[in-house]
Amino acid sequence: MTRAELVRHGFAVLGRPPAAVLPGLTDDDVRRAASADLCGYWAQAVRRPLWWLNPVIADLGLTSMARGRHALQTGQLLTKTQAIEQAHAPDWLKDQLRARRQGQRVASPRARTALIAWRDARRTVAAACRAPPHLTSRLS
Repeated sequence: MTRAELVRHGFAVLGRPPAAVLPGLTDDDVRRAASADLCGYWAQAVRRPLWWLNPVIADLGLTSMARGRHALQTGQLLTKTQAIEQAHAPDWLKDQLRARRQGQRVASPRARTALIAWRDARRTVAAACRAPPHLTSRLS
């Protein structure tokens, strides 16, 4: 996913732009990267429910699941800010995610947030990893 972000939206701080150095990516490449991310790292994370008590993992999980779902469906990238709007979370939690994204120190109820984020990740990972065979070859 990092390569996709660099190629599609990156800019050079010093030297050549990322798109000049890295090969281009198709929408299917983005789908494959999203699938690999969801069925790799995030599949491991959902098998470790205690990880989700870490507020950073819970926030990252909610935005990553929204970004992964969007990438699988469209082959396009979603910003982290846009992902908050598409997160499968109650409005109160989205408000808190937005506030943290803007640098505010806002605490969410740890256990409740962890449960919401972990359940969303379990559903998203399960759906991504059980894609139909004709889709799996495109995604993996």
